[in-house]
Amino acid sequence: MRLRDFRGKWVILYFYPEDDTPSCTVQARQFTALKHNLDQMSAVVIGVSPDPPLRHRLFRGKHDLQIILLSDPAHQVMPLYGAWSEIRLKDRVLGRPVRTTTLVDPGGRIAWQWPIVVAEGHAEEVRRKLAALTDGDNP
Repeated sequence: MRLRDFRGKWVILYFYPEDDTPSCTVQARQFTALKHNLDQMSAVVIGVSPDPPLRHRLFRGKHDLQIILLSDPAHQVMPLYGAWSEIRLKDRVLGRPVRTTTLVDPGGRIAWQWPIVVAEGHAEEVRRKLAALTDGDNP
């Protein structure tokens, strides 16, 4: 699956640390709750974490999630969107996912970014921004 597969649609690309943790579950469930509204705005929600596909399937099933979840175990995509942070300690590199969201327009261009996200209420914040952008209003 590639971003270009969604040309013609808005893409809500959100990055999160780990499946089935409290904040990550809240965020995924809130995006699922808004799926119908987002579908009406020609938007697709894609969550990305380092977790493997099997863990995503279990997470989706446990919480009846209706959004796409993708795996980035080698951290190839996350750094491109500012969703991976690394620190170097002596001869070791320690990395961690950063909860961020990028809104991509139907032409494949970044329309908006949230570099730091608080999970609770974020899906609604994204829905409001998308509504404003699709109405030609940019609050």
